[in-house]
Amino acid sequence: MLSSTEARALRTRLSAFAPLSDSSWKTLISLGTRESLVAGGFFSRPGTPATRFAVVLSGWLRHY
Repeated sequence: MLSSTEARALRTRLSAFAPLSDSSWKTLISLGTRESLVAGGFFSRPGTPATRFAVVLSGWLRHY
């Protein structure tokens, strides 16, 4: 679960792309989970359909 500070920051950044109503935001944030990846770990793999998205809160993520 995101802290309230992280949730506000995420909503501010996402709103730059598409404003969200309060009810849509509550639904979106309730579906989210926090996940940590180890160095060299995978968020997604080639050939596998994308069924989720991520927001990087700290560190680096590369896609190629």
